[in-house]
Amino acid sequence: MSPDIGKLRADAAKGNREARINLGLCYLMGWQMPQNIARGWELLRAAEPENAPRLLYIEGVCLAKGIGRPLNERSARAFFRLAAEQGFGPAEYNYAAFCFEGRGGPCDAAAAALYFARAEEHGIEAARPWRKAATECLPAPQP
Repeated sequence: MSPDIGKLRADAAKGNREARINLGLCYLMGWQMPQNIARGWELLRAAEPENAPRLLYIEGVCLAKGIGRPLNERSARAFFRLAAEQGFGPAEYNYAAFCFEGRGGPCDAAAAALYFARAEEHGIEAARPWRKAATECLPAPQP
């Protein structure tokens, strides 16, 4: 379902936090409007406290995809980890994926298994098969 940009703008102007976040994402990604990175971040930062996990996650996505800044998987992984450590499910999933695939740093099956499990606990069903795959990569316990 596409966002109603007019309603988002009206609600954001009234101070609605979720509307500011959603409108900021629309500007940032260029959804149903011309992309405006600066305006997108302005709205997002006004709506979320500094170092809020959702904001850290969005920063990670932008770095991972090169949106409004150069693509940088090492930095993306770091931002995903910061948000994941605060229990933000989408960041847990992305951090686990980066660890499992060795993107932005070394391959780390143990961290991948842990954070895929946490993402699954937060309702991200797509994490389940990846958790199993990462767990299968772990060395067998020593007797």
